[in-house]
Amino acid sequence: MKLAVIDICGTLFDSNTTFDFIKWYLHRQNKNRDRLFSLMRMLPVKALNKCSIQFLKLDVVRIILIRLLNGLDKVFLKEEAKAFYQEFLLSRKRSEILSIVETLREQGYDLILVSATLDFIAEEIAEKLNIRQFFSTTLYYKDGICSGKIKEDLLGRKEIILTSIMKQYKEVLTITDNKSDLSLINQSSHSYIISLRKDVHYWEQRLKENFKMFIYE
Repeated sequence: MKLAVIDICGTLFDSNTTFDFIKWYLHRQNKNRDRLFSLMRMLPVKALNKCSIQFLKLDVVRIILIRLLNGLDKVFLKEEAKAFYQEFLLSRKRSEILSIVETLREQGYDLILVSATLDFIAEEIAEKLNIRQFFSTTLYYKDGICSGKIKEDLLGRKEIILTSIMKQYKEVLTITDNKSDLSLINQSSHSYIISLRKDVHYWEQRLKENFKMFIYE
């Protein structure tokens, strides 16, 4: 049995899908929050948030943005995710990586999408790519209404879910751009690394064999 563990954001698509969806959605609804997004992009905020992610496994910017989904119907969010996929994500797909995924499917690999993106976004991507199994960050819903709060976060926690699954397979392949996935990569037989040019040295220092790198600007 063979398994391919596949990340979404920055791997299959040149997008932070959570951030991009919320920004896309607000513009679609004519809700001008440009100041908020500009604030999130300021260097001091980005630096503080990076430290929070590294040491606390807590993405504060992401938590603030997800709060903007409070009060939205789950069915409505799913419909918006469909439009987001067509209008935004398709133009940002990494065709070379998606072709590899299809080749792996033909070679008999079981495919699993694993991403810290939001549940309704991951569900739409999985459906479009005909991948039955996926794991993602889940939101709290009460009577079908989103609270804008995270129920279960996969950010930096993928291995907690995947380790037991990976042990069931003779061969495991990982496709990711995330440095936080290093432990998963080390448990894999082979890996495809999607890297920005500035991060190539990071990966080359830590990965000695059984990997192939795809470099993007």
